Amino acid sequence: MTEEHEVVAAFDAIEQKWNEIESEGQENLVGVDDFCAVYGTLRGSLEIVLKAVEKIPFLGRKIGAVIRLLMKIADSLCNLPSA
Repeated sequence: MTEEHEVVAAFDAIEQKWNEIESEGQENLVGVDDFCAVYGTLRGSLEIVLKAVEKIPFLGRKIGAVIRLLMKIADSLCNLPSA
């Protein structure tokens, strides 16, 4: 699969998970366990999207650094190994 197709597939996975959450009426996930369950399923897709974001001229690397920091916080919160 080409990189472009991987990014599109990752966005599709994120959208599909969001649609599942909406259809179940869980838009307001409030617990750490809820957050970690969703984050754990989307983490791989976020990594793929992040690689594409980092390629955006000028601000991509800075945006990527912020997202990576937030992901490290989420990894720590959810007891997942940092990528």
